[in-house]
Amino acid sequence: MPLDGVTLHKAFTFIQRMKPRYLRQVYMPDCSTLYLVFDSVCVFLYLNPSCAFISAVDSPVKVETLAPMGGLLRSKLKGARLLEFRQLGSDRIFVFKFFIVGIRQEPVEYELYVELMGRNTNLILVQDGRVVDALRRRSDSTRILLPGAPFERYVHEGMDFFAIDTDELVRILMESRLPLHEGLPRFVQGLSRTLVHEILRRADVDSVEEIKLHHLEKLCRIMKDMAEEITSDELCYIYTSPLDIAPLRLRIREIPSYVEPVFRAFSRFMSLKTDFSQLGIFKRRLLSALSTETKRIMRLLEKLELEIREAMGYEKFRKNAELIFSHAYRLKNKCEFVVLEDYETGTLHRIRLDPSITPIQNAQRFMKMYSKMKRRIEIATRRVEELEKKLEYLNSLKEMVELAEDVDDLKLLKEEMLQHGFLKSGDVRVSKEMGGKKKVFSNIPGRVFECDGYKIVAGRNNVENDLIRRKASPNDLWCHARELPGSHVIVMAGGREIPEKVKILAARIAAYYSRGRNDTKVYVDCTEVKNVKKPKGSYPGYVVYRNERSFLVTPLTAEELKKYMAGDTTR
Repeated sequence: MPLDGVTLHKAFTFIQRMKPRYLRQVYMPDCSTLYLVFDSVCVFLYLNPSCAFISAVDSPVKVETLAPMGGLLRSKLKGARLLEFRQLGSDRIFVFKFFIVGIRQEPVEYELYVELMGRNTNLILVQDGRVVDALRRRSDSTRILLPGAPFERYVHEGMDFFAIDTDELVRILMESRLPLHEGLPRFVQGLSRTLVHEILRRADVDSVEEIKLHHLEKLCRIMKDMAEEITSDELCYIYTSPLDIAPLRLRIREIPSYVEPVFRAFSRFMSLKTDFSQLGIFKRRLLSALSTETKRIMRLLEKLELEIREAMGYEKFRKNAELIFSHAYRLKNKCEFVVLEDYETGTLHRIRLDPSITPIQNAQRFMKMYSKMKRRIEIATRRVEELEKKLEYLNSLKEMVELAEDVDDLKLLKEEMLQHGFLKSGDVRVSKEMGGKKKVFSNIPGRVFECDGYKIVAGRNNVENDLIRRKASPNDLWCHARELPGSHVIVMAGGREIPEKVKILAARIAAYYSRGRNDTKVYVDCTEVKNVKKPKGSYPGYVVYRNERSFLVTPLTAEELKKYMAGDTTR
């Protein structure tokens, strides 16, 4: 998720205000990080395609090692005077123009192009219109970035967001006939999908409806107002679930999770993106293991169901044996079949026999086959019930993994999976970036919330669901989304009467931590803990309950949830 050019414009503006003049030093410990140390500011360039941006830091990371491109920049630019620093329109391209006196006392000018273009992110040093070198060399039909090659600038024909010509943009959009969500980022530089939707929301214009002149004029006015708001505001706004950053407060999103000055916001956004990325990797690995186990169980169930179907005719063996025994006085000789009357119904039955043994011996064989088939069906039926319970438990684990909000939650689920053999110890390793230390539990495990002096606890996995229920008092309130995998939620009454407001909040928390998180309404069952029982031998998290009261509630949003989090005890 690269930052858009409009958001990066904030960083550019702040760096410009610091008036950098002379480049004192260059540090580039790896291919993704570059520090340009000027006399008044240290410019930080993060060149990772997943989240490339430009920022300023208090001090660089001073390391002895230099990436090859860093060594080149240090040898060519150290001590150079900065003639110009500009952003190309509102695109994600920045240009540093340097002047330095060469070793032969000749004047030399260099241009350092910083292209923060997602997967095309690059750093290109240019002299006299030719490439000196590039961080990521390339040679294809679109562009040649090799030492000595003529430099071709990346061209974006769109209009600068901060200098929009209303008449021209209206004309282009009318002629293109593209839906606005496609036309705006094509004809205006530096707009992310988020900002495009924000513009449409503020202008109250539908992207795909028939666009009229007054709609587009209003759209341009809105963009100019937004440009003014962005340039006058020194803050950036970070949103989570999903993660995004914006140069102004968004109306299409809930309350921002963080509101910070631009450089601090960029740093936090990068950190959060790294965490989210690691969280995603960890989730996918756990889900893969659960999916493998689920497929194995489904294959077993198919095999058992086939076995049950094949054995379903076992009653006929008992019936045949009983008929032979009832007519035993006249069945003395070996034969291939007999026709016998059923005394209860008066119907005739033709029974095929093994002619190598007597009818009585055939009857005894039928009884053995009957007993064998009956046992097989009983065993297979019990096994199917066990596997179906296991499958239900696996589905609940999958849901818990999907709902996990941080690496600690996933580590708890990993331990639960290891305990039940759904995962081998070496299948999923927790990297150092994810946090390798063992989780230290608080006195009350789970996520903890507070409302009007009442403590509300939500389990983070099935083991914790059982644990918080066992720790609860008989008169505490237990809540769970009806017929949906999710967290058990306990309201600790402490012997007091629980207000209706607290009960509804607990129900909304239970709805949030369930498969119904994104639904408009969810039924949540609530009852006292003394009415909740765990059947013997059942999997973690499985309970039966009675005397419940159902609430139809809207799940809390992530932003609302934060209002009730009980300090450090939530983690």
